[in-house]
Amino acid sequence: MKASKKTNNRYPIIIMIFASIFITESCNSEKNDIYWVNSIKSDCPDSQGQMNCLLVHKGTTKEAPQWELFYSTIEGFTFEPGYFQKIEIKQEHLDKDNLAADTTGHKYSLVHVLEKQKDSRFALNSKWVLKSINGNVIGSVGPDNQIPTMEFKLSEWRVFGTNGCNNYSAGIENITFDSIRFGLMMSTKKMCLEMTIPDSFDRVLFNSVNYQVKDHLLIFTDVNGKETLSFKKVD
Repeated sequence: MKASKKTNNRYPIIIMIFASIFITESCNSEKNDIYWVNSIKSDCPDSQGQMNCLLVHKGTTKEAPQWELFYSTIEGFTFEPGYFQKIEIKQEHLDKDNLAADTTGHKYSLVHVLEKQKDSRFALNSKWVLKSINGNVIGSVGPDNQIPTMEFKLSEWRVFGTNGCNNYSAGIENITFDSIRFGLMMSTKKMCLEMTIPDSFDRVLFNSVNYQVKDHLLIFTDVNGKETLSFKKVD
């Protein structure tokens, strides 16, 4: 009878072992991660064309971020232009046998929004009127000219306006809190009676690599810190 009793005591132990294995495998099928979400989305290729994707940095701090395109959706998360968001998300591995052809095999869900930070770059999102070129204040312009302007649309990574004669539009290849790199500029080809200001504007625009916004002024400088263009914010 004693031997039989010892054999029966093994069953609860076996059940506990299998339960432990099941719980461990279940935990391995999902995990929580900390991401920083950029305040600006980016174009990303899709099987059906172009779409906008989140830019994310995986990590608890935003120091020296490595931004990557995030092609999936995050259930429960609301993107807010102009704000960096630190979020905790749950990642679940889905059963590959039941996946549609265009899914990634992972499901992401928001757990918490841990922190929000206002993006100072969005101070650029306005219309600006030229004040000076290379430190020289712009006074009058020609009879058929306009005062040059610049308008930012960071959600589309582009800038546009007039150089005083022709309308222009340029992409923004990169922008940080104090530096900027413009892409290829496209413009109309009209010839005005006075081209001094438009030509000067075009010439120095792409020498402008740093900027600061202060007291409703936007000031660009070149690689040597010399002022190239300054603008006044349009109210």
